[in-house]
Amino acid sequence: MRSGRASRSALVVFTILLPFAGGCGSDDAPAPTAPPPPEPPPVGPPPDTLDLPDDPGHFFLEIWEGPGFVPIEYSLGRPPRYAVNVGGELYHEGPTIQIFPGPLLPNIQVGQLLAEDLTEIIAATAATGISQIGEVNVPQPTTGPVIADAPTYEVVLRDRQGSHLLRIEALGSVSHTDPRVIAVRELMQRLDHATADTAAEVYLGERVQVYVSVGPMPPEPSVLNERPWPLPDPPPADDETGFECRVYEGEVAAGLLETFAGANHGTRWNHQETLHQLLARSLLPHEEGCPGP
Repeated sequence: MRSGRASRSALVVFTILLPFAGGCGSDDAPAPTAPPPPEPPPVGPPPDTLDLPDDPGHFFLEIWEGPGFVPIEYSLGRPPRYAVNVGGELYHEGPTIQIFPGPLLPNIQVGQLLAEDLTEIIAATAATGISQIGEVNVPQPTTGPVIADAPTYEVVLRDRQGSHLLRIEALGSVSHTDPRVIAVRELMQRLDHATADTAAEVYLGERVQVYVSVGPMPPEPSVLNERPWPLPDPPPADDETGFECRVYEGEVAAGLLETFAGANHGTRWNHQETLHQLLARSLLPHEEGCPGP
């Protein structure tokens, strides 16, 4: 890959789907909808540990948090909430300044886990039973209070058998009865405790992922701060709404991280008198960056 150019690009377009309305004055009642089928139950008792590769740089665990109450575009610039490799490196988001608009770059931290913390995280991950599944969705229960716009958590395990995904909506809902949900909560607590035990420093990766708004993206005037265009290539020329994903590396990536360090979510970048929004973060060592087509 040549420094200064985007390694990959993907256009992310957001569309609002409106329900189709029936003809006015019709006496026909809508057909009842069947409830969704139950999710597959856990497959036997979970194992005590995981079958992990020997490579210390292999990232076996990631936990992602969906957008929840924030606009969908903000999730494009977020890293996984937690990422752990076999060698015990823990990547996580550090404390966030409680101001609006917040910093453009997420506060990614990296530290070396204590051996006992790594052992407990592996055991807690195994206890979720995720190694026994391919991909399972656990929706928000409808038998209790429904949490509007609840975030969705995705737990990703990569072991010798391949990749496994457990997706849980409204993880904090008291109505969940699936034992895997309870185990994921315990895993999150274990990761929180390990984070407190681990000395960490700011992570600045060698590759930077940038989402560029396709069209003009003005913010509220009260938070607008305008800056010159920072990328080595122009914004996309399409007239559709959405974001285009790019990846930069080398000296260009280092320069962008320095430029973005002083920006926030109210910053707009001027390219030929048109203001664009950028969402950016460092990629973790194992990440390719940008979704596939």
